[in-house]
Amino acid sequence: MKFRKADVPDQHQLEMAILCTASSIYESPVARNCRSLHQIIAVVEQGIIAEQYMIQVHGFTDDPGRYNDVCKAGHSWEVKAWTVKPGFLERIDPLIDKLRGWRKQFTGKRTYKPSKLAIFGVKNGQYRLYNCYDIDSASIITDQEVADDQFL
Repeated sequence: MKFRKADVPDQHQLEMAILCTASSIYESPVARNCRSLHQIIAVVEQGIIAEQYMIQVHGFTDDPGRYNDVCKAGHSWEVKAWTVKPGFLERIDPLIDKLRGWRKQFTGKRTYKPSKLAIFGVKNGQYRLYNCYDIDSASIITDQEVADDQFL
């Protein structure tokens, strides 16, 4: 699956999602971490584009729980969109370990519940689904060749 920001059908909804996410981070002094609103927008925009593409094109819904991204068919998904550069692939295993730890740590205490992870690589504004993972087993559940048909 490949797409660009312009492929997200409702650009107004996309911009509102970016602004809402960035504003909620900016309003928290801890989350803001001395960053300006423009700096936060630049950081969150890449991930929100991937989330909104999944929502608007592939029938996912916005997961209303705090810290949750999207959901479909009873599964909550964590969505990451990373710039493709050296070390890109090395970030995946530590992230899965971190997410698995959060799932165990916050079971019953918080609304954080993603069981699936979608990783998008971004290069020159082009998004490409790298892989999808089951967080608990850390196993690949699909790859970019079959993602459209089976999971997205």
